[in-house]
Amino acid sequence: MQIDALLDVSALSPVEGSSGYHEWRMLGADEEPLRHRALEAFNSFQNELAGILGRRDRMRLHTLQYGAGEALELIEHRAQTKIATINDAKSLIVDSIAESLDTLLRLDDPLENTVLVMPDASALIDFSNLDDYHVGFPSVRLLMSPTVLGELDDLKRRRGKRDEVRTQAQEVIRRVAALGDQGDLFQGVKITDRIVLMTRSYEPRANTHSSWLDLNVADDRFIASALEVFWEHPKARVLTISGDFNVVNKARAAGLSAVHAALALGDDRA
Repeated sequence: MQIDALLDVSALSPVEGSSGYHEWRMLGADEEPLRHRALEAFNSFQNELAGILGRRDRMRLHTLQYGAGEALELIEHRAQTKIATINDAKSLIVDSIAESLDTLLRLDDPLENTVLVMPDASALIDFSNLDDYHVGFPSVRLLMSPTVLGELDDLKRRRGKRDEVRTQAQEVIRRVAALGDQGDLFQGVKITDRIVLMTRSYEPRANTHSSWLDLNVADDRFIASALEVFWEHPKARVLTISGDFNVVNKARAAGLSAVHAALALGDDRA
């Protein structure tokens, strides 16, 4: 773990004339990258925590963030500290992370242990048979975002698109519409014994995602939607599927499980 590695090369020494303050040994050129990696890992964890708790328990989030601020100062090796030993520093950081994880474990999640499969429009165009989207699991919930449904609606009408693309888009939209007539898609409608289809009613919210996600771009809105599902259902498994490897790569960079449609849905899948 990056934080452990950083603390293993760190050292504290008393500040002369101070009331119990200590200062960090300056890291060498070979050690400084450890600090950056530790900060990156800790900040990534805190961002995910904020994404989840920010929708459920803001008061608890603020309490955890206060403790995380103390831990962050230690990871940054910021100025002077009242912490006297490396073991004390490690204990404070570990306790902060453990308290956050315990909070997450105690959250109620109606979709706990559920596999949520989220395909983008490119996956649904390449593989339009919704019956195949169990992707090898005994049961899944196939979740479609407004971004994806909007793209499909656009493709089925757009002039100049290849006939097969329009046909595939029309096939998916017709199937979703027919299932919507059978039940509430927001709660879930059974497609097969292994698949329940669900839809979302709202696009991802602005200013709640990484700065490199541009919500004016459909691919980025799809990833942002998947992140919001992950935050709302932290005890479910969210799997994104795309026919575009760039989207797969960006989803993984955002911390999501992602797979190319050809691997998940092709003839040679498990």
